[in-house]
Amino acid sequence: MFENTKETKETMSDFAEIYTMVAKLIGNGQMKPMSPNRLGEAVAEAIGIFPVPNMAVEHCAKAYLQAAANATAEGKSDDYALKAARMAYGLAIPPLTGPESIGDFIACVTHGILLGVFPGSDATRLLYAAQVAHSAFPKRKNLMKMLKKSDKKKAATSAASTTSAGKPQKNTHPSPLSHPESSPSQNPGVKSLPADGS
Repeated sequence: MFENTKETKETMSDFAEIYTMVAKLIGNGQMKPMSPNRLGEAVAEAIGIFPVPNMAVEHCAKAYLQAAANATAEGKSDDYALKAARMAYGLAIPPLTGPESIGDFIACVTHGILLGVFPGSDATRLLYAAQVAHSAFPKRKNLMKMLKKSDKKKAATSAASTTSAGKPQKNTHPSPLSHPESSPSQNPGVKSLPADGS
């Protein structure tokens, strides 16, 4: 019921070899670094695989199959194996920590729905959580606008400080302590000291 096919193992080992080769290219500076999923997309496109495999979904599916196989090998019932597989799948889903992981989360939940890992209500709550997390991160366009505004403010502040740096600052609020010639009559709250210092 929960067997991993020979084709799946061969495909995974092929991808492992390709990822190793690409890591060497990145290390040598012959290729720019990219996220694992973008790398997977590039490799799949280069060798003509469709649909493009998602590493997060592959990880969740592997955890699902492994937990089921372990439970079956231990002589547990099919119901127990299914529960163990569902729990392993859920624990393997990536956290909602950024735009790319949100996409992976949605892909894993959607794949889990197809496998029957999540009941309808759980799937709805998980997808809603992804929607909330997605709205918490600024959109790329908005983020770029915020960065440009921040750069403009920094430039204006540094320009203002450099133009005023060469000019002496006029003190508009003189302090009686900074002006020894001020007398108690001019500043009634300040007592004068005798000239001899006693």
